Amino acid sequence: MTIYKFNIADGDPNTDTSKVNVKQPAQNTISNIPDAADVAAQQQRKYADYQTQNATTLKHLQERAVLRHEEERLQRELRRRNLSHKDIYG
Repeated sequence: MTIYKFNIADGDPNTDTSKVNVKQPAQNTISNIPDAADVAAQQQRKYADYQTQNATTLKHLQERAVLRHEEERLQRELRRRNLSHKDIYG
């Protein structure tokens, strides 16, 4: 049985490392990652804006429905009296 002895070195001695800049950090690291609390606060503001926009839209839709039903009610009332829209509004 043969026992292998490994020779551990600092890399390949034939490799030219003279152009390697070891004082600069790697360029692909992200150093401006936002804090989790900042991200949560931003998402909370976004959700609050979304909720207010939904509430405003719902309010406008309800107002439009009320106006539409009001016009329908007026038309039914005019039919009951056998009057036309022209008779009342000219």
